[in-house]
Amino acid sequence: ALGQFGLRSQGIGVRGLLDLGSRRWLSLDGQVSRTRVDHGVIDSLMPSEWNSGRLGLGMGFGDFSGRISGHVTDIGGSDSLWGGLDIGLSWRTPWRAALTIGAKNVVSSGNKTWPQENAQALDEAQSRIPYVQYQQDL
Repeated sequence: ALGQFGLRSQGIGVRGLLDLGSRRWLSLDGQVSRTRVDHGVIDSLMPSEWNSGRLGLGMGFGDFSGRISGHVTDIGGSDSLWGGLDIGLSWRTPWRAALTIGAKNVVSSGNKTWPQENAQALDEAQSRIPYVQYQQDL
């Protein structure tokens, strides 16, 4: 028998939206969570615990919006801390869709091998993830 593997996570999040009138708005949101892993008798590549937090700021004007968010992960039992900053710009189309262009980890710091501590570290350019997203409302 290989044993049992368990994952336990707890978190809380908050979000606020301020309507500035004339289709303008600001939003602020945050989230913190704690995750624990019970590996059983299996030696896992993942750490047994980590804590994470996220803080985001968004703004919109008419059919356009932007968002910037920062995130940090603290790996329990070590000095490893990893964080990053994400940005995105969106356009709400006339045909009830949204087109978003952005990048994750525009700026990042800390341990770039998480969750695999023995993996080769990524350099700054490798950890950056650009994206284009299209979402159609039905």
